[in-house]
Amino acid sequence: MAAKAKSKAKATKKAKPKAAAKAKSKAKVTKKAKPKATSKAAARPKPKAATKATPKALDLFRAYADGQLPSEGGYIVSSFFDANSPYSRYEVVAYSNVKSIVLTEDGLVFQTDGNKLFVLSEPPGYASKHIEPFRRHSTEQIPHRFAELEVLTTRNQTKVMVSKTPVMTYGSFTILKPAGQNFSFVFYNAVDVLGSLERFFGVTLNKEAGVPKAESEKAARLVIDGVKKFTIWT
Repeated sequence: MAAKAKSKAKATKKAKPKAAAKAKSKAKVTKKAKPKATSKAAARPKPKAATKATPKALDLFRAYADGQLPSEGGYIVSSFFDANSPYSRYEVVAYSNVKSIVLTEDGLVFQTDGNKLFVLSEPPGYASKHIEPFRRHSTEQIPHRFAELEVLTTRNQTKVMVSKTPVMTYGSFTILKPAGQNFSFVFYNAVDVLGSLERFFGVTLNKEAGVPKAESEKAARLVIDGVKKFTIWT
């Protein structure tokens, strides 16, 4: 009897490793199954992949001639430089769901609503600095009072003024044909468009308007703060 009991005990001990081996094999199967889910996730396309072929900005009128204007919407930046001084004006217009775009003698007419932001860079020697911007000569004015503008005064006493609140245009708006050194660019409404606009204004305010580099970057952020208030996308 004692011998039988011992043999049963030995059999039981020998059976345990088999159960342990089964448990280990299950664990191995489980571990091998996980990489399959990971490989599927890695195969999904990245969100930015769709925007790689999209140009960040184009000359507005050339884009129109080439049929490359985004009908679903974008941002248009136009400049108005003074020929004899660094006095500079800019308009930023955002539009979406345009019905039609018509070329006229004066410029491009967009049949849609639009948000507008105005930027004015006033050099220190400007003679009419005491006059409200909306009362200045037509080649120097923007449609705002001082109280309606964010003002950054730089270390060389240049003043950069930006609309506190965007202006809404209903029905249609016109982008004038650039003359002289002026320009009009269209920025596609891509994922990084605000970054592109900020870098653009940092450069043009420094190079064309004479704003010191570090402060042109501050002014560019002021412009983007205004653009973020646009309601055309909501």
